Amino acid sequence: GLNIVTGSVATAWSAAAALMCMIYSLGSVSGAHFNPAVTVAIMLSGRGKCSPADGASYMVAQCLAGTVAGGGWSLFHPS
Repeated sequence: GLNIVTGSVATAWSAAAALMCMIYSLGSVSGAHFNPAVTVAIMLSGRGKCSPADGASYMVAQCLAGTVAGGGWSLFHPS
């Protein structure tokens, strides 16, 4: 977040490093589906990598996590 606030040119590198860490640490748990759109694309690809039941549970968890993160952010950044 600080790279974005300060306008640093390293923003893309820090975002990529954070995503890489998340993929390496949680890739074996959910296949690194961190976005509902990615989960839908994998389910619809027809490769059998994600069952509809798993995909639905991933999407619920992703949306819930996003809502909780937004709520947490709003607690620290009142308007």
